[in-house]
Amino acid sequence: MSSEINGISGYSSASAQKSPESVTINPASSHPKSAGDSPTGQPAVETVTLTHTAAQLRETEASLAGISVVDNQKVEQIKQAILEGSYQIDSERIADKLIALEKSLSK
Repeated sequence: MSSEINGISGYSSASAQKSPESVTINPASSHPKSAGDSPTGQPAVETVTLTHTAAQLRETEASLAGISVVDNQKVEQIKQAILEGSYQIDSERIADKLIALEKSLSK
């Protein structure tokens, strides 16, 4: 059975009915009969119930998907400063940050 549940491969969204906390999967009727099939010969219905936390995680993930991890405005400002020759490098600040990073990694 090829399906998709909440963006996870392996479950087809066309055969799933979604609610905030549960997903019901109706396997395709062309699927070979298995031990879990009902006496009528129809495939059994599978239900997955998600916890409230999982539902919140799914909502948070969906809202974060549209947020850029790069501040494009700041990148453009730095590019422009480099092109103009006005970008100042603070070597002491860089050294301090490298030392702090090394200390945090050695813990």
